[in-house]
Amino acid sequence: MKSGFLKSFADSRKMKYSSLSIALSAIIIALIVILNSITAVLSEKFGWYIDMTDEQIFSLTDDTKELLATLNKDVQLEIVFPQDKDVIDTNYANSATSGSIGYVHATAEQIAKESDNVTVSYHDVDKDYLFYKNAGVLGKAGDDSILILRKDENGNYIKGDFRVYPINYFYVGDTEGNLYGYNGELMFMSALLAMSNDTVPVVYFTIGHGEKSFKADISITYETINNEFAKGNIDASALELMRVFCDSGFTVKALDITTGEIPADTRVLVINQPQGDFDDDELYKINTYLENKGTVFMFTPHDIELPNLYTTLKASYGVTVNTDTTPIEDPSTQFSNTKYTLLANVSNIDNSFASAQYFGALNSFSSLRARLYKSATLDIDERYMTKDGYRTGSITKYTYPLLETSSDAVFKGEKKTHYLMSITSIEAWDYELQESTFSYLVVCPASEFATPQFISTTTASNKDMVLSLIQTTSSVQTPVNLDYKTFMNYNLDITDRQAQSATILLATILPAIVVLCGVVILVRRKHR
Repeated sequence: MKSGFLKSFADSRKMKYSSLSIALSAIIIALIVILNSITAVLSEKFGWYIDMTDEQIFSLTDDTKELLATLNKDVQLEIVFPQDKDVIDTNYANSATSGSIGYVHATAEQIAKESDNVTVSYHDVDKDYLFYKNAGVLGKAGDDSILILRKDENGNYIKGDFRVYPINYFYVGDTEGNLYGYNGELMFMSALLAMSNDTVPVVYFTIGHGEKSFKADISITYETINNEFAKGNIDASALELMRVFCDSGFTVKALDITTGEIPADTRVLVINQPQGDFDDDELYKINTYLENKGTVFMFTPHDIELPNLYTTLKASYGVTVNTDTTPIEDPSTQFSNTKYTLLANVSNIDNSFASAQYFGALNSFSSLRARLYKSATLDIDERYMTKDGYRTGSITKYTYPLLETSSDAVFKGEKKTHYLMSITSIEAWDYELQESTFSYLVVCPASEFATPQFISTTTASNKDMVLSLIQTTSSVQTPVNLDYKTFMNYNLDITDRQAQSATILLATILPAIVVLCGVVILVRRKHR
């Protein structure tokens, strides 16, 4: 090597420009790394992100933001996750039938960011024993559920005022039991609004007619329902229906209207599977209650005649209940194990106001249906189904079907679309307030619509329908009518041959093109 070669090479124009280029490249790369790190920290702290999902699963809707603004400003609520935050942040893996905690966590964080009333905390359920003990919820939650706690003005947890929700509670299954959609906003807002309400609404379940409800004259809440059931004070077939009310912030009580009046604090009256009829005095009390901003849910047997009750339904609300010892059959929707278990469709009559109003987003999900066993059918007087309703004096009544069969259903030898659930909206003019008030009557003549078997199942939407009806008819709080968000299939549907071709393209052809371009550039420079 010639003397001075290294020095002359280092001083050469090519080397200087190359060094400058390398230095600039290193500086730019370093700046990008630093900027990326700073952005990551700030986005973590302030929640900066871009939601690129088609259904905006990670973004709160404007409706949710409006509902958050209505929370009681004097109430502080805390959403507690049972795992460390870094574990939850990366857990978005849904199975076919089980939802992940990650989506729920993303919604909770957005809610806490939007509302001064709500915070999010993380306490490992297996390690943080003292936290759960001090909060009064030791043993109440597992690693597949979350807690919502309420605090007093001093920041102390109010013992007994909490909710526990399994992660799958925030998801919707289709009729085959597979995950279909995410309803995190609906579930969170239902709980938060109920827990921020200082006035506890009351739902009464009637007794005295062989109803499947209470076995003793007691009242229950979210905290006491399991203990009262263990004591044998609650009929097993009514347990989950009562639990839906408790989840919505109600106190649930027994009521014998054969001997007493319907109390003034009654927000909802439930008649669940009566085995005996109601007398004229009782029906007068129910009608009076309905004309004064009341709500009645009526689930009756498919095969028991209740002449007084059904005569009143037909005469006063345009609803005819067709009972029969042989329930309806629907071959196109029935389950293989029994011809009397069927899936009911959300009604899609010309005037679909009812199902859209009371079932909200459920109305747009063709695969979400109710599950019924041994159902009778309903006929509805056409006068009540018009857009103007049926008017008597200052009261107007509108009755529409909510659930119906397919056109293949057969009842008493008649094959057609049959109605399975109806809702009557009763509009009355309040002269003192100078505005309309509304009452609601829901009728479903199925032996098993609101039983634990069907409310708890992930293959039907019975629970979601009951929850929607509670919140849109009982005036417990600002009505919650938030959209479900369906999961999109983002899997690449390609064959092995297509995958192999893509691999060859990326691994050989593209690099070859880069090399070729380099050769062309070198040749052109050499011949300048």
